[in-house]
Amino acid sequence: MFVRGGENPDAPPTFVALEPPRDDEIAAMLDRIIARVVRFLRRHDRLVQPWRSASSTPW
Repeated sequence: MFVRGGENPDAPPTFVALEPPRDDEIAAMLDRIIARVVRFLRRHDRLVQPWRSASSTPW
């Protein structure tokens, strides 16, 4: 993560290493992304669900 250089607005940002995300954190973030994309597609009448047909695959 990059952090501002303190009080001086002209100071370059500093890189601060963080722990990598855990699998459950990644899964939670992906769940939120999927929910938001599905909501967006539904609002704009663009959600196509081919998996509801017995003859098609989920992709």
